[in-house]
Amino acid sequence: MSTLPVNLVTRGDPGKPWRMVLVEEGPWNDAELESKLRGLQERLYDSVDAAIEGVLAQHYPGSRGQSVVIRVDGYNLPEGGVRSLVERFAATMQILPEYVAAIAASDAVKEIGFEVNLERLPARDAA
Repeated sequence: MSTLPVNLVTRGDPGKPWRMVLVEEGPWNDAELESKLRGLQERLYDSVDAAIEGVLAQHYPGSRGQSVVIRVDGYNLPEGGVRSLVERFAATMQILPEYVAAIAASDAVKEIGFEVNLERLPARDAA
């Protein structure tokens, strides 16, 4: 993997974590909800892997060895499903032995945290 699977990378103030931001837009209807959540989960795994494997550090050398937060910014998404997925994913990353060991052994990242920000935007008028 040589490209970042995120929409935006931001750097906080010195001593603050770098953020890898995934943007998801809805609305998602009931028929596509499961596949959209599965796709978001894959993006989260890809983002974790990119941080651990040093892809983030290749693109942003100042991030090497720093804390990283993977943030999901969602617009007009089903709040319960998305928030629950991100929270379960974050909890799983803290206990899956292979990821715990990979983060501890990585010189590319100090630690990985997760955030979710969900907002409702007004519907766009069809022009």
